[in-house]
Amino acid sequence: MDFASVRRKFLGKSAMGLCIGTAVRHWRLNGTTHIVYPYVTLGGQALGEMPPALHRHLWPVRQILAVRVIFKKTLQEMGKQWWEHLEHYREKLRSPLSITFAFKATHNHFVFDRGGKLFKRPSPVVKLKKSRCETAYYGVLGLLNSSICSIWERQVHRTVT
Repeated sequence: MDFASVRRKFLGKSAMGLCIGTAVRHWRLNGTTHIVYPYVTLGGQALGEMPPALHRHLWPVRQILAVRVIFKKTLQEMGKQWWEHLEHYREKLRSPLSITFAFKATHNHFVFDRGGKLFKRPSPVVKLKKSRCETAYYGVLGLLNSSICSIWERQVHRTVT
């Protein structure tokens, strides 16, 4: 859903930016879409009570959301609310700094992100240790976006026919 829809439906804090691979180009994130994120903070606990606007938005699909299964267990059997995400990796989301890149691209497009976004499979994420500062991320980002890294990557990952 786009940002205008988030505003029109009054979802506000219940929506979070989602980055997909096509948005990672020319060393920056060129727009993101938004998804419902029913948690207090990024990587935090689920909302205790759903805001009315979010409840109105999700109510028509509540049955579909409630019967989702992971590892042969429904959300209810796992002790979660019907509106929670099926897989929510809190530890991975708590570190706000990350480097993302396009899964399919003609050349390197690594981008530094300071947090506040979720990433889908077409835009994988590189995370350093929690003790690393922003300067370390910039060093890795410079190396990954360099032409030498691109040449090495093409030699190592080329397809032999």
